[in-house]
Amino acid sequence: MRTTVYLRRRISLQRVRRALENLYDLGEVEHLSHYRLIAQGSSVVLVASDAPAVDLVEQPGQQVTVVMADVLQPFTTADEIRVPGLLQPRRALRVDPEVRSGHPVISGTRVPFELVAGLLRDGVPADRIAEYYPSVGATAAADALDFANYVDRYGRTPAA
Repeated sequence: MRTTVYLRRRISLQRVRRALENLYDLGEVEHLSHYRLIAQGSSVVLVASDAPAVDLVEQPGQQVTVVMADVLQPFTTADEIRVPGLLQPRRALRVDPEVRSGHPVISGTRVPFELVAGLLRDGVPADRIAEYYPSVGATAAADALDFANYVDRYGRTPAA
């Protein structure tokens, strides 16, 4: 879903459609969730872990070199929802695949953000969070609560 929003934000709908048609023409007929599609310049690129990246718009089928950093950065959707960066969803939070399998934690710790947010929601003042987690300051606690509120509001898929 994030990739689709990302593509639409950076590439015209006509180019996204052309990319999907060319994906099908290349014999890729799996559900779109099976593919990693990214915007690169004015084109869409198919990135596979076991094959070279392939352009789907400008030169369909041609191998290209891809820079993935953009998809990790924060962006704003057409509905004006600010989507946080993947590796640093808040100033005091980090996502690192080597720490808790990539679950968001307080920077420099292994403390999951939702545990700190839960304490704040239970009425523990931000300046007393360090009594529970000595390495977590009030600012980091506030970031954890802010991100938890964001996840609660936007991070859930509506039930079908």
